[in-house]
Amino acid sequence: MAEEAVIQSEQNTCCSRLSWGAIFAGTILVLLIEMALALLGMGIGLGAINPRDPSQMAAIGAGTVVWWIISGLIALFIGGMVTGRFSSAWTKSEGGMHGVIVLGMTTLIKVVFLATSLGVLLAGGMGLMGAGASGAGQAVSQGIEQFSPGGNINETLGLNETREGQTPKNIPEITKAAGDLLQDPTSQVKKDNLLSLLTRNTTMTRPQAEEKVNNLLRTRGMVVQKTRELGEKAKETAEGAGDVMGKTAIAGFFMLLLGAAAAYMGGFIGTPLYEEEPITRA
Repeated sequence: MAEEAVIQSEQNTCCSRLSWGAIFAGTILVLLIEMALALLGMGIGLGAINPRDPSQMAAIGAGTVVWWIISGLIALFIGGMVTGRFSSAWTKSEGGMHGVIVLGMTTLIKVVFLATSLGVLLAGGMGLMGAGASGAGQAVSQGIEQFSPGGNINETLGLNETREGQTPKNIPEITKAAGDLLQDPTSQVKKDNLLSLLTRNTTMTRPQAEEKVNNLLRTRGMVVQKTRELGEKAKETAEGAGDVMGKTAIAGFFMLLLGAAAAYMGGFIGTPLYEEEPITRA
């Protein structure tokens, strides 16, 4: 009995209990089955829907996710079972762990593939987003220039116009007064000062100057409101993106758990039970 135990121990330790050949074979099989099932689901889904029906188009997203989950679990189970069958595992639990390693290898390959593929897509996407953000920034800055000193104040107040053959005088002083008013639009003193400068240095009457100043203040209010709306939208978008990313991460965590369970069960079932034969010595 002692000799049989020693020989059995030598059999268990004579070679590596981790069968990388079976693991690589199972990984390739998982990827192949997932690809085949994805093509099958795409063919069935695209052939069954009516592109003109909005309700069917909306249901395609949910159907795609469900099919992706099911096909992934099926592929991992079969891949784990094949890995366990061809592994050198001595127990079914060891075969199950071989299946879990197949999940790890498959996940690593997908991450590398997505990182390289999405890198190009994200670069293009970030370029488009940058262009869009730049355009939005230019739009806001152009609007702000409508009431910023040195911007389009002169045009808004009509200082670039020639009336009755006369050009406005003391334009820098008028522009500074307009800027002071825009910094504090509720100040009646600054408004009266600007009105006084306009009537003294241009051919405008008091009502005409008041109309120009009121137009300047209205423009400022519109741009300030628009800027606030853009800020609120950006905040909502950031919060929504964070919420989606959080839910996606949690869903990915549970998907990995389900995948590990499917791969383990496949490896567990696929691993054969070796019957120990009595070893005798002559």
